[in-house]
Amino acid sequence: MAARLRPLADVDLDSRKQKVLAAIVRDYVETVEPVGSEQLVARHGLQVSSATVRNDMSVLEAVGLIHQPYRSAGRVPSDPGYRYFVDRLIRVKRLDDARRRAADIRRLLQVPELEEILRHACRILSEITKYTAVAVVPGLREAELRYIDVANLGARRLLVTIVTDIGHIMHCRVDSETEHSAREVEVISNLLRRRLTGMRVSEIEALDPNALAREARTRALLLQECFTTVRRALAGQRELHILIDGVLHTLRQPEFLDPERLDRVMAVLDPGEVLEDVLQAELDAEGTSVTIGSEHDRDEATDLSLVTAPYEAGSDVRGLVGVLGPTRMKYEEAIGAVEYVAGLVEQALTVAAGR
Repeated sequence: MAARLRPLADVDLDSRKQKVLAAIVRDYVETVEPVGSEQLVARHGLQVSSATVRNDMSVLEAVGLIHQPYRSAGRVPSDPGYRYFVDRLIRVKRLDDARRRAADIRRLLQVPELEEILRHACRILSEITKYTAVAVVPGLREAELRYIDVANLGARRLLVTIVTDIGHIMHCRVDSETEHSAREVEVISNLLRRRLTGMRVSEIEALDPNALAREARTRALLLQECFTTVRRALAGQRELHILIDGVLHTLRQPEFLDPERLDRVMAVLDPGEVLEDVLQAELDAEGTSVTIGSEHDRDEATDLSLVTAPYEAGSDVRGLVGVLGPTRMKYEEAIGAVEYVAGLVEQALTVAAGR
């Protein structure tokens, strides 16, 4: 997957100033301390004097790419500085074999259900990056029904099993008003399978139950009970669902020791409206997306950066995997890890679809 990142307003930097900016970003990400000119010369072999570097830093500050957090301190990157770094200077790091967690990946490829695949993927991604991993399970509205079965459990109880083309598996119990023979249940199961398999969820919602009842004839009540259960189960999964793992990785970042910033971050990492809005904004992105601090539409997320990559799961249904961390993020590693895990999810879904 090639990263397609949001463009920065035109800022013209020569190669030396680009190197200074990249060095400031990498040093600040590593040390969480403002970066001074002498430190840059000593650590990065810039082959110019610290006075020259100070002049370059003054230019970078004037165009808003770095700033001085307090007097007599060094400089730290601004959100536009991170954006320039991500758009123009980044060297995405691919995972080495030791970090691909082969055992976990083998387990991931053996999981048949979409949500469980994504839970495994979040855990892997969080452990690799040491940030909070998130995944979006797409809503079912445009998914297709791949399989349906009705089983007789006895004592007027039935079990309806539903499988969609994107790996959703639902088991729904029906408490029927009357007893039904094994043959009656088999007839209804075959009827529902014949009529509903291959239909989109939105089409099933619009289906006239009376037309199905006429086909069921004397078994109309049983069909109505089963069909109502199917529609209710699918309706409950129409909207996107968010999975999250490794919240403590982000909360332990030193910048969030500040109580005010911690409150804002908690408002995002606690699954709810804010996190939904933050992730919803990325669902239409093409390829890898990086959203940095103040670029978020929600003020609560201005201390965080989000890296996401899409995965595809049949019927043009797309979801996301990604990481949330401080704006002082190791973007080069985070992008590589997110793209890698998104690819794993697609592999796992392909394997699951072939079972």
